[in-house]
Amino acid sequence: MTGIDSDRGHIEMARSACSQLGLDDRVRFIVGEVAEVLGIIDGRVDAVHDDAWFAAAPPYLDTMIGVLRPGGLLTMPNWFLLVDALSGSPRNAWENFAGPTWAADAIEYAEELAARPDLAVSWTIRPPLGVAVKLR
Repeated sequence: MTGIDSDRGHIEMARSACSQLGLDDRVRFIVGEVAEVLGIIDGRVDAVHDDAWFAAAPPYLDTMIGVLRPGGLLTMPNWFLLVDALSGSPRNAWENFAGPTWAADAIEYAEELAARPDLAVSWTIRPPLGVAVKLR
């Protein structure tokens, strides 16, 4: 498993947790921007957990899907913005974090994912999670 984060502190916390669980030899960590690091991953991966997006498609979306093998799993938490956009009842002042068009951006991103012929995508409300399987 490879963990990628641009925050060195997050990497150290994850590394410490892995060490406590005896997983040091099974997990590697890379400090860097996801868009840059994905390009150096060798081969295809079984799963990608993307926890970095916020309302809009990340600029590395195609690269992220590209490293998945056919049948690979993409998990995307934080779809609470989509739930809030569809319900019309935001739980937070999302415009402060994701800009004034956060609701339209979240819906546009969901529609973009759903329209991709290389993915089968589903969402859950509780927890607000997007899950996709790469088809080809």
